[in-house]
Amino acid sequence: MKIGLITDCHAALKPAEDNKYYAHSFVKFQDSCAYFLRDHVDFVVNLGDVYQSVGDPAKTEEALKRMVFPRMMARAPFLHVLGNNDVVDYTKADFLELMRDPVRLLGRPIGRRSAPQIEVEPKDSWYYSFEREGWKFVVLDTNYDKNGNSYEHTSYDCREAYVNPAQLAWLEEQLAGGMPTVVFTHGNLDIHESPLAEICRTANAAEVRSVLEKAGDVKLVLQGHDHFGGYSKINGIPYVTLHATVLNKYYPDHCSCAVMEIGTDAIDIRGFEDQPGYRIEL
Repeated sequence: MKIGLITDCHAALKPAEDNKYYAHSFVKFQDSCAYFLRDHVDFVVNLGDVYQSVGDPAKTEEALKRMVFPRMMARAPFLHVLGNNDVVDYTKADFLELMRDPVRLLGRPIGRRSAPQIEVEPKDSWYYSFEREGWKFVVLDTNYDKNGNSYEHTSYDCREAYVNPAQLAWLEEQLAGGMPTVVFTHGNLDIHESPLAEICRTANAAEVRSVLEKAGDVKLVLQGHDHFGGYSKINGIPYVTLHATVLNKYYPDHCSCAVMEIGTDAIDIRGFEDQPGYRIEL
């Protein structure tokens, strides 16, 4: 089973700043989807922050439109993790509709149908799960405040991001089946070395890790958010944070994505360009 991985495109029609090349993400995303197509991935997971708000809804919509055709080019189902920037201009429900049916952004027929989507449960939530080839995949939503209220249509301090109590209870239930599991999250759950590590760590990360460790079947946690990426292993669970697409000026050797292959004895993460590779022994 092969899975395409990408994160933190922050696509926007705005000038670069602090080594974040927002407008370059459009072509980087296209290059990444070409890698996914070449490797015949079974599906793609985008780990959050698809766009960067510029304070103009029309420009945000135009940026998202430019992300539709590369996604279709990959000819694989796309799944999304909700990032903190994704809720700045949208409610969770509105952004969910856009990501699961991006063609409606274009407002016209396109001639080529997108790949069929993977059935997930629950369908109306940003935390959800699905099963494939004997593996369980769990997607978390770290966009809640300390009282369990959703952050929606607003920016917020990333150090005040939580996995809400209802989701924690749901997570415990999802992990009770004894299946080998990969967890996807935007807000970070681990402790790793990076200038952004403290800012990007989910406020109740230790509580979430406790649920993952208690289950005993979580083989890997994949994260976005920290643009520099990273790796750690805590109580037997590896945590891989992917490098952000938005960093670095676009050249032929400055993209950032990966193809993850789940085998019998190991999970191999083959990174392209700015993204390092990892091998997770099972």
